[in-house]
Amino acid sequence: MQWETWQILSEEKNKTSAVCEAVCGYHKRKDLKDTLREVLREELKHVSVPQDVKDDERQDLAMDAGVLDFLQALQNE
Repeated sequence: MQWETWQILSEEKNKTSAVCEAVCGYHKRKDLKDTLREVLREELKHVSVPQDVKDDERQDLAMDAGVLDFLQALQNE
């Protein structure tokens, strides 16, 4: 990783500025990601997800499992 970093920095005229931009950019993205997570958690608290599965959906899931089993058997051959 250090070699890769050096290769990137060696192309920059002002290495200090490049490092500062990288560190600040990382923290800005991290702050944004943390803020998005917080907002999503807060909003998802108010969302209810239905837990019942209809018979048609159960049949679809069974068919999907059958197809996956068939494909896996083909891969194992």
